[in-house]
Amino acid sequence: MSRARTIAKRCAWALAGVLGLLLLVLAFLQTGPGLTALERSLEGMLSTPGQLVEIDGLDGRVPDRLTVDQITISDTAGEWLSVTEISLRWRPLRLLGGLLHVEQLSATDLSLARLPDNDQAPSKEGSADLIVPQLPFALRLDQLSVEAIDLQPAVIGTPAGLRLTGSFSTEIEDTVQSLLAIERIDGPSGSITVKSTYALTEQTLDIDAQLHEPADGLVARLLGIAGLPEVDLSL
Repeated sequence: MSRARTIAKRCAWALAGVLGLLLLVLAFLQTGPGLTALERSLEGMLSTPGQLVEIDGLDGRVPDRLTVDQITISDTAGEWLSVTEISLRWRPLRLLGGLLHVEQLSATDLSLARLPDNDQAPSKEGSADLIVPQLPFALRLDQLSVEAIDLQPAVIGTPAGLRLTGSFSTEIEDTVQSLLAIERIDGPSGSITVKSTYALTEQTLDIDAQLHEPADGLVARLLGIAGLPEVDLSL
């Protein structure tokens, strides 16, 4: 019995030591030097030999309430993506129950100068099936928003300013649900709303899409419709 008590005490002390260390690390991350160290660590994890991720102005309460002034991504040809004034609110303790719950992920501006370079040729072999990655936990994103998306001509052939909102959930077993709304905020107004439900087991996809835009709109221009007429579509 005494040996069992000794082992139990050692385990308790070890657990207390780990919790104490975690609390010290968490306290350090609330400081300026701690946030700077976290910035550098995230940059190192996200960057690859051909892709450089730079994070500037990380602030807030670690780990559940974070803001970032700017994130830029560059490849060998230079910077191709810039996102400013990012805000993330999530519930880390829900991971213990198998759920990654993000309450809000938002940004003020997203600028896409071009698509990233890809030196790898597409594979000739492949499947036409829709492949959804299997996550070790359920995922719930309550609110996704980007106030202004600036697409340069190199992306879709014409400049465009957009606003995006959406949500995403895989909480229901074997089902992925999403809602995406895109609104044009420069030139002729227009909007696209897409609701989708994908059943992983049956591999069936249900879509409810609505597209509305006036004459000389972005979709008609991208599709090359003669005369660039008004487009009103329900699917």
